[in-house]
Amino acid sequence: MWVQKLELGWRVLVATVIGFSGSALGTVGGVGGGGIFVPVLSLILGFDSKSAAALSKCKALPLSYFLYATLCLIVNYLSFFFLAVQRLLSFFFFFTAA
Repeated sequence: MWVQKLELGWRVLVATVIGFSGSALGTVGGVGGGGIFVPVLSLILGFDSKSAAALSKCKALPLSYFLYATLCLIVNYLSFFFLAVQRLLSFFFFFTAA
């Protein structure tokens, strides 16, 4: 069994940044991001194409769920903020209308 040891260096950092960016764009665009992950794993980290494709499939789903959960939290906080502003404005205009 062939195992590649990865040491923390510039290649791993570049692959991480491109991987998270590719996952974000893939989630927003509605695609898995395999067109970004496979070349990054092959060209930058040196994986063979078969391993890169398998890792791409394993990596796309958890990152998509993570970004979706983050987006849901942001939307919930923003909706709560806008609801609070709406309530404050309606309270203000209720007492100043008379």
